[in-house]
Amino acid sequence: MAENTQTATLTPEARIAQLEAELAANKQIIEEQAEQLQAAEASAETKRPVVTHNRKQYSVLANQFTFDGKLVKAEELAGKPEVVKALIEAESGLLVLVQKAEKPAAE
Repeated sequence: MAENTQTATLTPEARIAQLEAELAANKQIIEEQAEQLQAAEASAETKRPVVTHNRKQYSVLANQFTFDGKLVKAEELAGKPEVVKALIEAESGLLVLVQKAEKPAAE
């Protein structure tokens, strides 16, 4: 109820700004969910865990490995974006870019 009271007291310009901010937040959520869906689809195709970095999917070739002296399991790697970034920058052989299959054109 408090939100309705606040909304009623906003100027039209402030309300538009508020709605634009909400829209931007919602778009970010949708983009993140789309990336998660693409990673899940790629994982199903490759039968290996897939991680995302800069909107690209990478298949994880090892079930586990050591990074900075710590054991990292492939299924945990998606929650460690700093490790993914470091592996990509080091051109590690642990990650392989997933090539998306061409979808047939609709007739």
